[in-house]
Order: sequence, then structure tokens, then C-alpha cells
Amino acid sequence: MADDYGVIEPTPGTESSKVRARSLGGSPEVRAQRVDVAAWIPTIVAGFEDLTISTTAVTQTVPSGATHVLLGVNGADVRMRDDGTNPTASVGFTLKDGFMGELALPIVSGSVQPLKFIRAGGTDAEVSCSYRKYV
Repeated sequence: MADDYGVIEPTPGTESSKVRARSLGGSPEVRAQRVDVAAWIPTIVAGFEDLTISTTAVTQTVPSGATHVLLGVNGADVRMRDDGTNPTASVGFTLKDGFMGELALPIVSGSVQPLKFIRAGGTDAEVSCSYRKYV
């Protein structure tokens, strides 16, 4: 059920991913989301790197066995692509300054495809990457 802040919580007493949400002021937009996972999933940290993102596309160096990456964006907005093509300052998914989230790394022809980044504006950014392997 959604509270006044738009937080979505799992339906009490169920293990499914079903959630109920209430529209916020007539808008279907969800402003915040909290997801509780029924079972704890252990992970192995497979590696870490800090990337300086500037005017040339930067590609991750994904450690062997990594399946997911926890990203933190600091300093400025960046653009990201996950299809092997270099992003530009105007093309790609926008990750805002302060973004932190975990993404599954894409698989292309059976191999992990690294993510590529470029700055979205006139300021360099840093992207911290903590690589994960679920067991």
C-alpha cells in the first residue's frame, strides 16, 4: 500500500511481488519506492573500480564472474549505454548526480557486456562500480 509519500510496500502476509499503489495527486508517477525482499540472497563482491567520466566514452572493466554492478554517480550527471555502443552527451540513459543503484550486467552472445559512460554536461563525474556475483 502507498503512503502519503508514494512509498510502495509489499502486500502484508504475501511472498509475491504484488504491490498496491495509490495515485499521487492524480499523477501515476511514483516518487519513491521501498522494496522488501522475502529471502536474503548472498552475494560475493567480485571487484571495484572508480571511473572518471569526461568527454570521451569510458568502458567498465568487468571482473570475471560478475553478473551485477552497484553504481554510484558523483559530481555530475552522466549518460550510459548497455548495448556496446558509445553514449554521447545527448544519447543514452541519464544517470543523475547522486544516483545509486544496482544493475544486472547485460549478456550478449553468452558474454557480459560492460556498460559505457560519458558526461552529460560540462562537468566531469565519477562513477563508482562495485561488481557483484550472486551465489
